[in-house]
Order: sequence, then C-alpha cells, then structure tokens
Amino acid sequence: MRWLPRDLGEKYLLVNVPEYKLRLYENNHIVLNMAVIVGDKKFPTPIFSDKMSYVVLNPSWNIPDSIAKNEIIPKLLKDPNYLADKGIDIYAGWNGNPEKVDSKNIIDGAILEDEEYLRNFRFSQTSSHDNPLGKMKFMFPNKYSVYIHDTPAKSLFENARRAYSHGCIRLSKPEELLSTIANEDKNLDILKANEILSSKVSEKSIGLDKKIPIHIIYLTSWVDENGVLQFREDIYNFDKIQKELLL
Repeated sequence: MRWLPRDLGEKYLLVNVPEYKLRLYENNHIVLNMAVIVGDKKFPTPIFSDKMSYVVLNPSWNIPDSIAKNEIIPKLLKDPNYLADKGIDIYAGWNGNPEKVDSKNIIDGAILEDEEYLRNFRFSQTSSHDNPLGKMKFMFPNKYSVYIHDTPAKSLFENARRAYSHGCIRLSKPEELLSTIANEDKNLDILKANEILSSKVSEKSIGLDKKIPIHIIYLTSWVDENGVLQFREDIYNFDKIQKELLL
C-alpha cells in the first residue's frame, strides 16, 4: 500500500486485481462497483497508475502477434474459412493504410513456419458479436498496451475466480461505466454514443474532456468500505515478491 500514490484524485477508478473488482470513486464515495476479469497467471495484469483519456465505440481488435501466431493461425490451418467466419481481415503491415492480404499467403507462410514473414502482417477483427473487445473499450495509453473493455463472454462473471484474459481488464457492466463518465464529461454525449453502438458504424474514438485517474492495484488483504477485513488469493504469487522487497 505504501507504493500507491499519496493522492488518488477526487474522482478515480480503482481496480484491485486479486478481488476482481472495479470501483469508481468520487469525493471518497463509491459511485460504481462491478466485477471484472483480469489476466491469467501466464499474462498477469500489470500494476500501475495512469489516466483514462478516451473511449472507443464499436472497436476493431488488432490481434497481438503472439495471439495470432499461437491461436489464430493454428485455427486457420485447420479451417481455411475461419477468418471469414470470425470477421478477421489481414493487412500487409501495421502502419498507414496497408492493403488487405489473401489468407492463402498466410497459410503458406505458416506451413513454412516463417515467423519473420508472418510478422509483416496485421490481423484485425471488425466489431461483431465474436469480437472479444465487445462494443466499447476505455483507453489510458501505456507501455503495457492494456486497457479496459467490454466482452461477449458474460457467463465468466459467474465464476468466483476470474483470471482469464491476456492482461487487459474485462468489464461486467461497461454500459454503466460509459453512462457514468458521460454524466460529467461534455465531450461524451450518451445519446450519440448509444446511436453509434446500435449502428454499423465502425470504430469511433471519443476523447474525454476530463481525464480520469486509474489505479490498478494488487491487495490480497485490506479493510473494505464497511470496515470488514478482507482476504483474497494471491493469484500471481506477488506477495512473496513484495515480502522480499520489504525485508
């Protein structure tokens, strides 16, 4: 706890990873409280503070190289129609406006196991029911490339242990977070946002007038807002690391 900022802000988001919870505080009062999904042990959600600066509606998902290599390409080799069925397009590069690429080129490179060749391509999934980002994402650009987002896999929130992601934080009630932010931000009109969400408009970014501090923390023991002592599983074995640092 001593490594946390001394001043968290008048209004801020707090995500406690071992608790699988996100809270929005305003003037020391909780105005929003929801379950979240965090990174699994192989892909732990990083612990840091930043500021949320914009939201993206109907987001496309630029699939990280590691996921494309280990998950997408093996499925493509088994089913040549996999990309089309999932709304995934391939582009010849990451910068500018690269051209779309036929999946046959990817299959040939994958069969040859030419990793250098495959790294030249960007896999991107358009906004859809299959898109793991859901209908919106909340951005605070950082060196870890993680963010908060919606998810179509709502059934996972029924589980007590919710460490399933590749590091990003998935929200159980993203619409409530969007609406709460819009209540006090002149740049975010909730009526226009809902029109975009219900349309077929592709990815739309909206900058926030007021950046919101966000603190992603890791507390396996704390006293909650009702004065009750809480304990949670040390899912990443961070307590052992912290103990050694404190000696």
